[in-house]
Amino acid sequence: MTGQLTSLRKNFDVKNTNGGISARLNAEPYLSNGRPSDNIALIVTFNRKRLTVDAEQVISELDGRLGKRVGLEVAAADIPDGYQPGDYFGSVHMIFEALAP
Repeated sequence: MTGQLTSLRKNFDVKNTNGGISARLNAEPYLSNGRPSDNIALIVTFNRKRLTVDAEQVISELDGRLGKRVGLEVAAADIPDGYQPGDYFGSVHMIFEALAP
């Protein structure tokens, strides 16, 4: 099956009166139809920074103190041979932590 899958985009209001905020993924996210060979990797970005399983600062100290609205995007990675048809499911587990000043 050729084509694109539409990204999920949502806005989040973030604030940490003590400073910045870090984020990471709990595990590598993907969509599955039950056949591992058909899995579709997901690319997760928060505040225009790609998330991985390693924590990274996604909100600066200044933005954390003031508060800010930032975007979350979950997009399917491109597959050279296209996506296989089927019913897919998946979940994305993100962990956010307040950074010490």
